[in-house]
Amino acid sequence: MSTRRSSTPALLVTAAVVLATAVCLVNGARRIGEPFPGFLVAENRTVFSIGRAGWSIERVPRAFFSQVIAVERRPITRAEEIQAAIADLPEGAEVNYRFRMGPDIFAAPVTVQRFGVGDFFAVYGTYAAVGLVFALAGLWAWLRLAGAARASILPFFVLCQAVGFALGTAGDVYGPYWLVPLYFAAQCVTFASLVHLAVSYPQPLGVGSRWRPVGLGLLYAAALALAVGLVATGEDVFLYVPLLYVMYLLLANAIFLYLGALAMGFPAAESEARGGLRWALAGALAVVVLPAMIFLVYPILRQSISPTVLVGPLALFPLLTASALARDAPEKPQPRTSVRLRLAILFLGAVETSFLIAVAVFWQNNSWAQLLDDLTLNQRQQATVEQVLAEGASAANGAGLARLAGLVQTEPESRLASAAGEALRSGDRDAAQRELAALGRIYDEHALRLEARRRWIGGLGVPVLAGLLLIAVLQAVAFMLAIRRWLIGPLDRVAAATSVIATGDLAHRLEPERSEEFSRLGGAVNAMAASLQAIQRRVELARAARQRAAGAARDAERRRLARELHDGILQDLSAVRLGLESREPIAGESSAAGVVGAISGVIAAIRAVVDDLRPPALRGGSLEEAIAGHARVLAWAQGIELSLDLPGAETVPEWAARDLYRIAQEATANALRHASAKRIWIRLVREGGDTILEVEDDGVGFDVETSSLGSGVQGMRERAAILGAELDLGRREKGGTRVRLILRLQTPPPATDPA
Repeated sequence: MSTRRSSTPALLVTAAVVLATAVCLVNGARRIGEPFPGFLVAENRTVFSIGRAGWSIERVPRAFFSQVIAVERRPITRAEEIQAAIADLPEGAEVNYRFRMGPDIFAAPVTVQRFGVGDFFAVYGTYAAVGLVFALAGLWAWLRLAGAARASILPFFVLCQAVGFALGTAGDVYGPYWLVPLYFAAQCVTFASLVHLAVSYPQPLGVGSRWRPVGLGLLYAAALALAVGLVATGEDVFLYVPLLYVMYLLLANAIFLYLGALAMGFPAAESEARGGLRWALAGALAVVVLPAMIFLVYPILRQSISPTVLVGPLALFPLLTASALARDAPEKPQPRTSVRLRLAILFLGAVETSFLIAVAVFWQNNSWAQLLDDLTLNQRQQATVEQVLAEGASAANGAGLARLAGLVQTEPESRLASAAGEALRSGDRDAAQRELAALGRIYDEHALRLEARRRWIGGLGVPVLAGLLLIAVLQAVAFMLAIRRWLIGPLDRVAAATSVIATGDLAHRLEPERSEEFSRLGGAVNAMAASLQAIQRRVELARAARQRAAGAARDAERRRLARELHDGILQDLSAVRLGLESREPIAGESSAAGVVGAISGVIAAIRAVVDDLRPPALRGGSLEEAIAGHARVLAWAQGIELSLDLPGAETVPEWAARDLYRIAQEATANALRHASAKRIWIRLVREGGDTILEVEDDGVGFDVETSSLGSGVQGMRERAAILGAELDLGRREKGGTRVRLILRLQTPPPATDPA
């Protein structure tokens, strides 16, 4: 979607907020100079505490949050009737109102005032100004940042427009009541969008999850259902007042939830992101410090509250939060899989659920309290009617009629009570009884409705209790499953991986975890294993280098000795021998032949040493040919079967070839001399980084621990030690002897990247 297309809905929504605000401002401006009762009243005739110091309602503090039921003893059913009753009265005139607070009905005079310019700006102007700040800040954030951080900007935009609409239409709540349904809808959407923002910034939760839209949809649906309930129950204080309190409690709870999200995100944030979080925290605290506290105690206040004090600090919230989002809102938010964040959100969810349970309990208790108030008043009304009937004509000017007149609430009740009083004063007892009986039937019918309501509220007790228990059980199960899946499971996998690595398998790697904490832990374990593997590789390389250097040095020394013996001593001895052989025998020199023989023996011995230092079989051929040639000669001489497998001979370095050949030579000779074998297997293969020489026979075998080993076996062990190899002598599984030499020449193949 292009930027222009995505900004069009935002511009339309903001324009609607501005239009609603303008309508309310026009209606408020029309009241300037007009009489007003000295207080603001809701559509259901409830007296607000919103106002200015000096308004006449402050002389009747018990009237705050009471319901106006009559003006000048004339019962009213609509708020518009209050304004109509004083429209033609001069400023300063006293008007007698009857108010109902719980079961009590009381009368009080309130002075008529003129609605001035200061009143307009204090009430309508404050609401409009702060509401427009919200709406424009949300629009600015959407136009500037929506393309980069839509997941965080969308809830902020919705929140700003909802608050802007609620404040922009707040003046209409005091009349003419055109936009009251929209006002309550905006108020309820405010708490839903604030919760939406809490799960979107600073840590966007569940982005990309199919459950996130479902959860948000349910949240906004619940908010709109609450708004519908407030509008539908506006005339029924019994239901309206608890719902209104619930809305205030949800608003306060959403603010604290958002503060909790900010506080949880602050320690885990990068240093450059903490500046933005500080602005966001400051904006949220600006809401909490004064306005939220007032909202919490609002239902019990008994004095006027200036709108400037109530909503003025709210203007800091959109400004500071927009600044925070401009600093560090994520461009491409990823789903958070932090274990501590998940558990914290799960805990907050439990707190939220507990809060909602408390709201349900509050609703029921408040409903009981309101029901008791209605029952008490109804019983007083019934008792007064019965008392007036009992007193008869003598009560025409008595206190009974006065009490009865003070207890009526509706126009039919007032008409019947007035008619009964006139009949009693004129002495028409029958007519008075008829009027009073009709009035009594009204109260009896009301008593039946109250009894039905009592049964309905009482019937909620068991479902509420069952719901509380079910929620507690489900949350306990959710906690156990979450801890098992998010905490214990990854720990078990880390422990299993480290156990494998501890056995020496440094190539083993831990599979990456989805959570941030265990992903870092797994990365650290894999890095440790990779580091140990690198160290092992370097050790193996160093050992191999030492082997090569030592073998090369030995081989060079052998060659040097062979050359010296061959080119020096052997040549000299050969020359002496030839000289002696060429001389004529002289008398007395009969021992010359013996000397020549002795010298020949020395020459033969030295040649044997030279051959041992540099075997003839290796001079003109490969190691494979040397081993195979020697073994074939011996096998043919003894008449046994020979099996050769020597593909690894070509990888044996030159410095190790002589000792490997001698070990194979000695092992083959031992099998022929001592084992009475019928078949010999000789293998020289490469497995991984190892060169393995195996000489096996099917002879009689021997026990290494009990048998006496000759110099040949000792020589093989010495040669293996020189090579740095492992030599193992033992029995074959199927009988016979096995000589196994393992020469480690290279390190294992490099491990894969742990990442």
